[in-house]
Amino acid sequence: MTYALLFPGQGAQRCGMLHQLPAGAETDRTLAEAADVLGRAVPGILDDANAMRGDTVAIQLALVIAGTATARTLTARAPDPGYCAGHSVGAVTAAVAAGVLDLPDALDLVRLRGTLMARAYPAGSGHGMAGLSGLPERRVDELAAQVRSEGLAVYASNVNAPDQVTASGSLAGIDRLVELARVAGLTKAVPLAVPVPAHCRLLGGVTDGLTARLAELQAGGRLRRPRCGWVGTRTGRVLRRPEHIARDLADGVAQPVRWHDMTTALYERGVRLFVEAAPGHGLARLAGSAFRGVRAVAIDDIGIDSSALLAARHTRQDSTV
Repeated sequence: MTYALLFPGQGAQRCGMLHQLPAGAETDRTLAEAADVLGRAVPGILDDANAMRGDTVAIQLALVIAGTATARTLTARAPDPGYCAGHSVGAVTAAVAAGVLDLPDALDLVRLRGTLMARAYPAGSGHGMAGLSGLPERRVDELAAQVRSEGLAVYASNVNAPDQVTASGSLAGIDRLVELARVAGLTKAVPLAVPVPAHCRLLGGVTDGLTARLAELQAGGRLRRPRCGWVGTRTGRVLRRPEHIARDLADGVAQPVRWHDMTTALYERGVRLFVEAAPGHGLARLAGSAFRGVRAVAIDDIGIDSSALLAARHTRQDSTV
């Protein structure tokens, strides 16, 4: 039984998370590589309280560093995953884990990604995201269109579960959408720690810059075929051709993350073990609640050694994909 390694996106960050990584050579190597790229030691700078509240660039860089250190430590002790999947910027971390990108190139790409996003919607611009539970994508999309007809910018964005959809846009638009959604049967609304309206057309201008950078990487042979299945956020499908992965990484910032489709594709391919890299546990919980007969664990919850043993045990039982 193969396993899938999952990487969280913006919103999963926490203060001090780079100080809480598993100790060992792989974490040390990851932090050293990151310091070379960024020109500074990263713990305590990228993950301090101020950065984790609203610095889009710092948050995204810290998430990729944390996820890479965790994945490297895990795979040094257990078999490699059969699939890698990431939510939002976690897709870049998944690309590092799958061998598509080297970490220095990934960090350079993410620094550009975060900079373009923050430039379009600086901290305090009055935009963001919220998680909505209890309504399907179609209904949230209809209500968002109604709010836009009133002159407020808001869109249905990520689809994390059949009844769990995020909204992205102006904070005023999100508030109005929540007001309408409560009448329609909304059960819960949670503001997300994301200071930009990600994964909707409001960030369409970011795509061109990412497309150009990824084309440079591909032309230089630095964007490669994955050594395991890599799941696209736009399509929810397993992708293996570098040009398809590049398009998904570039376009995904202005398109919804179809997370439920992604994990469904993995389940249909036989994945029964989902392991979420640090930081966070939300993706493991989504997988565990979506499918019967699966084991879904977060390294943040059970520790790196338990994760490694669990992954190794399940993989040895049945090595088929």
